[in-house]
Parts: sequence; structure tokens; C-alpha cells
Amino acid sequence: MCRWTRAFLTGLFFGCTASAHADVAVNPLPFSPGETLTYKLNWGFFHVGSGVLSVKGPLTFQGEPAYRLNFDLRTNGFADALYPIRDHYESYVNLDFTRTLYISKKEKHKNKSREVEVVFDWEKKEAQYSLRGKAREPITLPGDAYDPLASIFAARLWSLKVGLARRVLMTDGKKYRRVPVQVFEKKKLRTKLGTLEAFLVQPDLREVSIAFEKPRKSYLRFWVSDDARNLPLKIISKVKWGSFRAELQKIDREPIINPGKDQP
Repeated sequence: MCRWTRAFLTGLFFGCTASAHADVAVNPLPFSPGETLTYKLNWGFFHVGSGVLSVKGPLTFQGEPAYRLNFDLRTNGFADALYPIRDHYESYVNLDFTRTLYISKKEKHKNKSREVEVVFDWEKKEAQYSLRGKAREPITLPGDAYDPLASIFAARLWSLKVGLARRVLMTDGKKYRRVPVQVFEKKKLRTKLGTLEAFLVQPDLREVSIAFEKPRKSYLRFWVSDDARNLPLKIISKVKWGSFRAELQKIDREPIINPGKDQP
């Protein structure tokens, strides 16, 4: 996955996650099928592209009720001249939002492309990663786990508060990590959606080598709305290859489609 994509997904993941079963989930969900979140992506002072998150369903995936989550990242005309990127990331998660069922990634960077698939077997508690159809040895999962995309939505089910400290459970099909995350403060944040109260959250990146080359010199700081939506509003990161910022621009909701079959 390209560095921008990894930073974006990792930032959103940590930006609103507490722990897989740390708190009681809210009802109704803070998001609805058809919700689409659009982000403006900046690299340093330059606007380089956009990221779009969406959720569809409920539907049936391999005989199990599920939601389909999508993330699309694309560079704009300015960045295309240097390094065009077109990424599509898809995740199926069970209806209770307790674990990922399947991952599919299609990446196109300049003149290179690749396809990744991760198949989860929860009876065996294993995940098998495949690149261009070539499968690796399965990894063992100690318990329920989310991929970065699924965790963005699942973590919005929990309440954040200043001082909250948890460990994040994450897998990309190659590794499994438990990463410390803490909520530091709450403040008013100016956004495209208006001025909103938001929590500042930060992970301990010493265990996040899967997303950052030099975690000791890297950081992620992000803000999550303090309302019923738990929206990941803004992400700021600094890594070896520069400064990165993603800001939520708008929310769209499409009509809810009746449940049906939708399998890869």
C-alpha cells in the first residue's frame, strides 16, 4: 500500500479506536448505510488529493450478515504529474462490528499495480494474506480483530473521554498488533462542517512499524467529534517522508438499499 494510503488509514484507525470490546456500543449506530465521508489530503502545504470512506449494506457475505466498507484514494492533477495514485480498499465486517470477514485491495501507483486479498477463517482463528494470487502462510489471531478500514467504523460505536487509555487491536493479514492509544484533551475545532467539540487522541507509535518506517521520530495527532456521530475530523502526522494532513470536507448519505447478496 502506498505511504499516503497507509498513513491515511492508520490515522483514521487510531483516531477513533479505543479497544475492541472496551465499552458498550451505542444504539442506534452513529453512522448509517450509505454514509460517505470525503477528506481533503494535504502533503505539507500542497493539496494532493482526496480520500472517500463509505459503508453499504446490510448484505449477505458467505452466508453471514455483513456490511461492506469502502475506501478510495486518488491524487489530484497536481500530484498526478509527480506520482499518480488510484487505490481502492474494501472490507467486509460482521453485522455486530466485532471482526473483519474479508479484505480486498487494488492499488495503482504510477505505472505499477497490485491486488491484495485477506481471507479470514474465524473457526480456525486465522487470516491468510495473498498478493497477486500468491498466498502466504496464515497468521494466528488471538481474538477478534479489525483491519484498519473496518476499525474506523467499528470504533465509532464507543464513547471517548479525556484520560481514556486503551490498546488497539489491528491486523492487515500479515501482522497482528495491540497498540496503546490515549485521549489527551477536548477543544473546539473549526471544520468544514462548522465549529465542533473534538477530542485529541494520540497512539504510541513505537509498536507501529507496519505503517511507519521510523516510529520513534513519527507521530499522529487527530481529532474526533464529541457528538453522537464520533466523526474522525482531522489527522496530522509527521513521518520520515514529510508532513501529512487529512480534513473532513463533507458527509453524504444515500438511500438505504434492501439486504441482498454481494460477495467477491
